[in-house]
Amino acid sequence: MTGPAIRTDIVEVFPFARRGEDVVFLQLRRKNPPAAGSWQPVMGHIEQGERAVDAALRELTEETGLSPRMLPDGRALWQLEAVDTFFLASANCIMMCPGFAVEVDPDQAITIDDAHDQYRWIASNEIEQAFLWPGQRHAARQLMEEILAPAARLGIYLRLP
Repeated sequence: MTGPAIRTDIVEVFPFARRGEDVVFLQLRRKNPPAAGSWQPVMGHIEQGERAVDAALRELTEETGLSPRMLPDGRALWQLEAVDTFFLASANCIMMCPGFAVEVDPDQAITIDDAHDQYRWIASNEIEQAFLWPGQRHAARQLMEEILAPAARLGIYLRLP
């Protein structure tokens, strides 16, 4: 007897920007089924031979036209500690998606791809309402609490060059 397949070929990327004291997250609205109408972070497939971090940066550019904001201390991209794991019944597979957070310039023009029809910025105090999926809410909270908060200790270990 065989159970569901396990897939690890999807990345989730949480673009965020600082606006004064607040942190805002970029979300894209899916245009096509099965998730049509849902607001998501940047998501995409890891290509053959590609590292997850490289896929995250490529998908960010392909889906939004954005690139990481390089800050004087070199911070711009972080891996998220938790891997978003969920069951996708339509494909009979368990998805395990590594997550990344990337700081972007809030004033840079956004050019969404054909898979999306709108974008929006949401404030950090809207995480619980704006992110539909539990794993995505967890990732956004992790970024706020464990990486960006003044007393956070994980940011220096999860930051990527």
